[in-house]
Amino acid sequence: MSSIAADLQRSRTIIYYEIKRGTVDQIKKDKLVSLYFSETGQLAYEKAEQDPFLV
Repeated sequence: MSSIAADLQRSRTIIYYEIKRGTVDQIKKDKLVSLYFSETGQLAYEKAEQDPFLV
């Protein structure tokens, strides 16, 4: 994660929170897997901006 942050010139914390916001759990072939979707992260960010107490 540190190298991604350095490449994007952002802090590791920002990268961590973005990954956390965009990660969802799904069931695939009877197994629970965590997947990252940038759209999900963006929607969560926008929702938190509108009303930070709902997150």
